[in-house]
Amino acid sequence: MDGLTTETGGVPVTGIAYFELPGFAQKLFRCTRRAAALRPAACAANWEKAQELRNGAGGTAEVCRACPVGAAHAGKAVSYRNPLFGIDLCPRCRRGGMRVVGNRLCISCYNREREVRIGRNRKGTVPHKLELRPCKIGVILDAGTAAERRVIFESAAARDERELEIVVLRVTAGHVQFFEVSGAPVKASKWRPEPLLASALFAGVGEGRGVRPRSSLRMEPRRQTTRQLSGP
Repeated sequence: MDGLTTETGGVPVTGIAYFELPGFAQKLFRCTRRAAALRPAACAANWEKAQELRNGAGGTAEVCRACPVGAAHAGKAVSYRNPLFGIDLCPRCRRGGMRVVGNRLCISCYNREREVRIGRNRKGTVPHKLELRPCKIGVILDAGTAAERRVIFESAAARDERELEIVVLRVTAGHVQFFEVSGAPVKASKWRPEPLLASALFAGVGEGRGVRPRSSLRMEPRRQTTRQLSGP
């Protein structure tokens, strides 16, 4: 029962066998995922909390996130989360364990892109290793449901189309599919992924709501220092 909340309420779920214990007025049910007797309100609160935690966080996130009983107790529909949702993976360099800012890039990739944009690196020379190009992908949101819709996600500078796909998968709940965007017009509106997780997980640079401007993460030039050598 560790970590359970004390809220009251919860929506009763059809098919769940509720029971009472002597001296305890509230109804309980047997949760097989947590191997515990829970109140509907505690089940709903645990499910709500799990929706705000990143993949791989363990505990409540892994046990309760996709639980249909928890979603029903909360009065909501269960939402599918793909394996990349919320993880610290840079869409460009594909390295894990990296802080991703602006929903797009790790600090290193952001700095390398900025060097290309301004035409010089920290040494003052023109960078040549990074090659970026305009990319565009088609995205099917809530695929296979009544809310399914097709949108276009594009970027003026990306490594490849896979980079954009990872950007979408990191921040978009529900079943997502991709389709190729050819030169012919596609009946789909332009779209931009919005962060769905709470907390500072997606706080960073970039354009959009609730994020810091790019200028806040500009790379500062290294200070030149000289040491005075004393003679023998």
